[in-house]
Amino acid sequence: MHPLTTSLLAELPGLSADQRHQRLQAIGRLPGDEAATVALEILENMDEGTGVLAAMACADTLQRLGRPDQLERLRAVRATVPSFGGLRDWRADIDGALAAVEAVAQQGCRCKAVHANNTAPWGPEFEQLERVEEEYVSVVTVRCVSCGQTYRVTVDDSYHYPMFSWH
Repeated sequence: MHPLTTSLLAELPGLSADQRHQRLQAIGRLPGDEAATVALEILENMDEGTGVLAAMACADTLQRLGRPDQLERLRAVRATVPSFGGLRDWRADIDGALAAVEAVAQQGCRCKAVHANNTAPWGPEFEQLERVEEEYVSVVTVRCVSCGQTYRVTVDDSYHYPMFSWH
C-alpha cells in the first residue's frame, strides 16, 4: 500500500468534511500513476468514516488518471461500496471512472467517456476554448488535448451541485 494511502486512511475518519477535502488535495500533488493508485486504495479500504466527498474525490481522480490495469479492482470496488443515501447516488462517480478507464483501454482516450457521463469538463485533459454566459447556464467549448475532439458543454449551476450536458 502506498504510504499516503496509509496516512489518509488513518486520518480521514477523524476529520471534518472540509479538513478531508484539504487533506485529499495531497493526492493531486502526486504523479499521475501514484495518484490513481492512492485513490483506488482509498476506495478499496473505505468505510463510513472515510466520507462520501472523499470517495467522490477519489473517483474523480480515477476518472482522470485511472489505468486499464486497474479495471478489475475498480469493478470490484463498485460492486461493494455502499450508497450512503443523499440527493443522488454518489456511486455514479465510480461508474464514470469505470467508463473512462474502459474507454482508455478500448480507444486510448478518455474524453468520450467523460462526454457520455455528462461530467465536468475541467482539468488538464481539456482545453477551454470559449465560455458564453447565458441567462441561466453557461456554454463552454472545450477540446480534448489527447485526441483534439471538440465539445460544447452546458453548465447549469442552479441545482444543489453543478450539472453538465455535453453536445
